[in-house]
Amino acid sequence: MSEISSLLSRRGLLKGQLTRFSNFVQTAQATGDIDVLQLKLRKEKINEVWQDFETVQTSIEEIGANEETEKYRTSFEDLYFESVAVCESLIINHTDKSSNNDSSNKNIDNGEINDSLKASTVSTAPLEIPNFTGIYSEWSAFHDLFSALVHQNPSLTDIQKFFYLRSSVSGDAQKTIQFLDTTSDNYKIAWNALISRYSNKKLAVQLHTKKLFDLESKNNESSTELRKHVDAINGHIKALVSLGQNPMEWGSLLLHIISIKLDASTLRQWEIESSKSEVASVNKLLEYLENRCQILEAIEASGGLKIVQPQQRQFQKNNFKFKKSNDQSSSFIVMGTLKCYNCDGAHTIYKCSALLALSVSDRIKRISELNLCKICLRNHIGEKCTSRRCAKCMKAHNSLLHLPKTK
Repeated sequence: MSEISSLLSRRGLLKGQLTRFSNFVQTAQATGDIDVLQLKLRKEKINEVWQDFETVQTSIEEIGANEETEKYRTSFEDLYFESVAVCESLIINHTDKSSNNDSSNKNIDNGEINDSLKASTVSTAPLEIPNFTGIYSEWSAFHDLFSALVHQNPSLTDIQKFFYLRSSVSGDAQKTIQFLDTTSDNYKIAWNALISRYSNKKLAVQLHTKKLFDLESKNNESSTELRKHVDAINGHIKALVSLGQNPMEWGSLLLHIISIKLDASTLRQWEIESSKSEVASVNKLLEYLENRCQILEAIEASGGLKIVQPQQRQFQKNNFKFKKSNDQSSSFIVMGTLKCYNCDGAHTIYKCSALLALSVSDRIKRISELNLCKICLRNHIGEKCTSRRCAKCMKAHNSLLHLPKTK
């Protein structure tokens, strides 16, 4: 496996760990089932994941930075800070408040730091708070993050909190508090004014539900587009869960909403991999899409799959074989360097219909006959493989080779 493919696989594993952490804290917030000790332990672990991501992502960007790598970093950072903020907020809210107050009072009595020194501390150590412009669907995330970092921060005075609040809002949100003087007494008035205006649970649910129905249709097979699609789906689902809804209970309706927006190739492969007689779960579809993203990222990084736009068609038609996509777009997929280890066809082994038609036991036997890695299904030594493990059991084999436990 090339260096870039190894880095992309490692990055995918880290994204999976962050997604699981985010799901955990969102569920804890929605259900009220809070285990402070477990939250603290998971927070420590996710901080390690963050450090690993910084190292891996920097290495990827050093090899070749582009718009895609920048978007990936931004997406990862947003999910990380949002999830950690929610986690920290849950920990603070469920810690003995009287103990915190006693400790805070002692610090105030014994401290010699005056307000002017505190103000200078704020200016030298700014907090990373995203800007809220007044979009209802973004209020919940902003509220939780601002509450954790500023509103519930005992080291900040009300006047300092008001400065942070003013610098963190713009547009319609800023107009809500623009006529209030920046004083200690007005901070709580301003914060409550924003809560009163934007904490509209009914409207927020409607907006996130509408955005799920209005997901953009994907015409091309692209890791970047599919990743944006998956992140958007997960984001709206988590937002609805935090609002007390459970989109997973929509069942086949949500399954249909997601699947009809997929590109033809991704949808076709999903139909191949899913059960022919049973209705698949939404979790199963999301798991498939996550794996699909990683496969496409690895293939695109190795130069095995390129999306050719219509205007490029005339220049390359004498040098490559084209396969027109089944959707109504005019994009083409260049099948130049792909070769299946199983049948020598112009596709990856993940898409080999001959292999997929076999039972899991026969697939394992066939992979052994071909001397392929049981993790990434490529021709290298499996023990050295850093690709994603089985998504179903996290053991060292590919999901296509997963044998379900017999009862």
